[in-house]
Formats: sequence, structure tokens, C-alpha cells
Amino acid sequence: MTFAFSDRHVEEYRTQGYTVFRQILPPGLVADLRRASAAAGSLLLLVLVWPFLELTSALTTLMDTGMSFELAMGEPIVDVLIAAGSAALIWAVAVIIPED
Repeated sequence: MTFAFSDRHVEEYRTQGYTVFRQILPPGLVADLRRASAAAGSLLLLVLVWPFLELTSALTTLMDTGMSFELAMGEPIVDVLIAAGSAALIWAVAVIIPED
């Protein structure tokens, strides 16, 4: 299993804007990378979906019992604040921190 660069790679890059170097990585390494990225993908999905679940909880409470202005866990205003704070932290991690 050896990789050989060819004119086909250059032509693919010029026509499509990218080329694929097949058989450049050992299959075991590719399998390990897929397993590792699957775990990270699940965690990322959870982090990105969680604020929307909090908002759904707040809206469900609003539709069932109406608005109240108590500051206790499970109250709609607290759920909205938690969701907003979580979304702001996710944005900060994605946008602000990588610039440093």
C-alpha cells in the first residue's frame, strides 16, 4: 500500500477545487480517528441542542401554567436565562476563544 502522486490529483484539484489522497493513511489509523470523532460528535450535538431543550421546557411551562416571575429552578424565566447563558457560552467558545 503505497501512495503515488499523479497528474490526476492535479487535474481534480483544478476542476473541483480539491483532491482526495487515497491510501495515504493506514486503515487502522482511519478507524481510530472515526471512533474518536464519533464520541466528540455526540458530545457536540448534546452541547448545541441543550439550550433549545431548555427553551422548549420554558415554553411548555408557559403554555401549561402561564408566566410567573419567581426565581426558582423550573420556572420559565430561569429556564430562559439558563438557555441564553448556555448559548452565549457556546458562542464564546466557538468565536471569541479561538482568536486568542
